Amino acid sequence: MKHARQAEDHIDWVHQWQEIEGSTDATEIAGAILAQAHATLALAEQQRIANVIAWTTANGTEPTEETACKIAEALGLGDPA
Repeated sequence: MKHARQAEDHIDWVHQWQEIEGSTDATEIAGAILAQAHATLALAEQQRIANVIAWTTANGTEPTEETACKIAEALGLGDPA
């Protein structure tokens, strides 16, 4: 999670820089790079959720109710009960 937090900090900095600079070739390119950074962070979060699901269901076991709720919340599914 440390890397994700650092990436989010850099994204915030780029947004501030873009507001100061306005629309230039450099800020437009930075916008495309930011979109890639957001997509990468989203994929990393989805992989983390997949890993939690795989780990908690290993050997045919069921995740605890607390873990199932956290997974459902992370996937935007609401209450699994």
